[in-house]
Amino acid sequence: MSEYLNISAVKDALHVTGMFFITDDAAGFDYTMTEKTVEPFYQSINGKLKVLVYNGDADPRINSFDAQNWTSHLGFPKLEDWTPWTIDGCRRMGGYVVRYDGMFDFLTIRGAGHMVPTYKPEATFAFLKAWIDGTDYPPYVASCNAPPPPSSSSYSNTKKHTNKATTTTMTTPRLDDANANAAFSKLRNKRAEQ
Repeated sequence: MSEYLNISAVKDALHVTGMFFITDDAAGFDYTMTEKTVEPFYQSINGKLKVLVYNGDADPRINSFDAQNWTSHLGFPKLEDWTPWTIDGCRRMGGYVVRYDGMFDFLTIRGAGHMVPTYKPEATFAFLKAWIDGTDYPPYVASCNAPPPPSSSSYSNTKKHTNKATTTTMTTPRLDDANANAAFSKLRNKRAEQ
């Protein structure tokens, strides 16, 4: 596998500039901790950088309850507590989000394991797009029976990470699993060009 992954054509197709290597669950790897905790770092950047901590709620490696506990102990005031978000701005559940003052979010992805984009590419696209754009995650709307058609699917949302609430309108095309990976790749390439 290592030889295949290091073929120039494969690396070019995957946009890899370094060497691929095969991991072995850290056999022989010496990890020396330099800090007892990273909490002071996150507290020092609160309000200066946007932070998103996310977990698949079916992740057996890093349990979402542990991550939720860690984020809640940072001491940031909550702006939203355990709010459902969706993939389509209607009723297709994406997970839950806790938003804290200072541009800090903790988000879960329903049914995703450790490698969230692999398990839930469509949900990954929805929450990353909202986070990068600085808008609310697509809301759960109990009265919604069907999401708006792709050409007119818009919903009003309010930015929560500022002291002054501002209203913006966002148009989100509905994605299915077949094209979510392509859309995610476009987003990643756009970010790489910047």
